Amino acid sequence: MSRVAVDNRFPHCVVDTVKASDVELGVSFTPIAGKIDQAAGLVFRVKDADNYYVARGNALENNADLYHVVGGVRQQIASVYVRVPTGKTQQLNVRIEGDAIKVSLDRRPVINVNDRTIQGPGAVGLWTKADSLTAFYELTVSVLKE
Repeated sequence: MSRVAVDNRFPHCVVDTVKASDVELGVSFTPIAGKIDQAAGLVFRVKDADNYYVARGNALENNADLYHVVGGVRQQIASVYVRVPTGKTQQLNVRIEGDAIKVSLDRRPVINVNDRTIQGPGAVGLWTKADSLTAFYELTVSVLKE
C-alpha cells in the first residue's frame, strides 16, 4: 500500500458506504516489504481519519495488535506474539459485537477483549503503517447491526 518511510504514518482505505456498529470483517493479505513496518490491518467503527479501531498483523514484529485511535492518538488495547511471515498470504479477521472484539489470524483466535471506547456505527476498511508494502485481497464485510 505505501513505501513512504515515515514511522508515524497510517494510510487507510475506507469503505464509507458501510456504516455498522457490529460487524465481521475479513481480508487476505501478503506482507511484501518494508524496513520500518510490514503491517496489514482492518479498520472498523471509523468515524473519521482520527477516530477508529484497528486490528493488525505485523510481519516485522511477529504480532497481532488491537488499537483504538481517538483524536488521532493511537492506543494499544491488546497485543499477542504470533508468526506473521513475509511473502506468505494470510487471513486477518475481526468481529465486533457491542464491546466484545475478537481478532483471528489464519482462522486462529488471537485476541478476545472488551472495549467501549468507540461506540455506534462507523465505516470499515483497510489500514497499514509507515513504509509497509502489503497486498490485500478479498475484503469481506458482514454487517451484524447497523
